Amino acid sequence: MRRAQFLASAASTALLLAITATSATAETPAPTTSPGPSSSASAPAASPATLTVVKHKKKVTGFTKFTYQTGKVSGIDPKAAAKINKVIAQDVNRTMLDSMHAKNYMCSMGLKDCGYFVQTLQAPACKAGNVCITAPSSLLPQGSNTGYSWVDTWVFDASTGAKKQLKEFVTTSQEASFLTAVKAGITAQLAKGGITNDPNWKPFVKMKDVYEWLPSADGLHIYFAKYDVAPGSFGVVSVDVPWSAFQ
Repeated sequence: MRRAQFLASAASTALLLAITATSATAETPAPTTSPGPSSSASAPAASPATLTVVKHKKKVTGFTKFTYQTGKVSGIDPKAAAKINKVIAQDVNRTMLDSMHAKNYMCSMGLKDCGYFVQTLQAPACKAGNVCITAPSSLLPQGSNTGYSWVDTWVFDASTGAKKQLKEFVTTSQEASFLTAVKAGITAQLAKGGITNDPNWKPFVKMKDVYEWLPSADGLHIYFAKYDVAPGSFGVVSVDVPWSAFQ
């Protein structure tokens, strides 16, 4: 299930946190930096992009902890960086607001604040010529495993700042072999967790289900949110698909 679908259902099913008010944001002024993409030995030089991150903390009724990060890319063409930074800012803000509005969870034992929302920004190494950003996030009641965790991903052209789509890395003719490799990766992850031949967790994955991904020098790294392809105890499931598996 996609994050937006989960948060929308949480508002009506009393799965997450009661939020009745918010206060002003307290921002930590000192930024941190994360290195940009690196290249493989045979690839052209990677983008020198860096990600500067600022941590934020909000006081939100219903939450014991509500933290998130904003970030800006630099070190590449300013126009490209501006396009990238606009997308990141919009998506981080949307995720933060969606999480704040996931209401109707009653804290147990009379607690006023019992939940956590934690989101960070990172810039993992990716295929040369691209800028890759990830945002691992978790939204959950304290002491409960019924919350939600996911990884948002963004892939941009380092020269133009244009956001890239999966079809630019997996052509129509490659989809069948790509999906076969993805399903094999999911099956392997399930087996590691002791789940084999369980009809409830068959990897019926289609291209539309692969929406959080990153290109690396070695292949595509796929993220599946908690509950998407495995029981909640697995958390976020990640699968590496080498380029050789479908090219």
